[in-house]
Amino acid sequence: MSARHFSRYFVVALLLVLLIKMLVGEPVKVASCSMLPTLKPQEWIWCDKASYGALMPRRFIETPLLNLLCFIPGVMQKDTVRDWGYRRMVGFREPERLDVVIFKRGKGNNLYIKRIIGMPGDTLRMQDGKVYVNGQALKDTGSKYSSYDVFSDIVVAPKHYFVMGDFRSNSYDSRRFGCICWEDIVGRMASD
Repeated sequence: MSARHFSRYFVVALLLVLLIKMLVGEPVKVASCSMLPTLKPQEWIWCDKASYGALMPRRFIETPLLNLLCFIPGVMQKDTVRDWGYRRMVGFREPERLDVVIFKRGKGNNLYIKRIIGMPGDTLRMQDGKVYVNGQALKDTGSKYSSYDVFSDIVVAPKHYFVMGDFRSNSYDSRRFGCICWEDIVGRMASD
């Protein structure tokens, strides 16, 4: 095989990998113990982006290969204020209660992994280690480690989701930072 043929195959393979990463899914490493016992720290999971519809990049830093331009100081500085706007491909399903979702918070590229507890329009409260959704105790199969936090009458806004880690007493989640927006959900855990 000549070098020219090899380079063509390499470019095609690289483009295929990038398309899969952007539109289908990618492996994500669990960073904390907040999802124990469902997910262990340092475990790899598959982030399924196609189910909800792949979230399109908003800046160079979020775009494979183009993010290499951010090593140039002037480009990185301009990229911090750039926003191409929210765009999502067509998905196959909507998020559902108890889905484990991967999402971004704020302007950083850090990914968080939590379980959807509250859907848009739900009223939530927590007492005696149990979460109540619209007055009914949640039958949450994921949670094994309860928390005795108390909150009442949180109403989930349209296009927002209330998320919690399964290790309730050791999770930084919607109880601390509020509901997450639909636009910030990158995907769902594929094997959930």
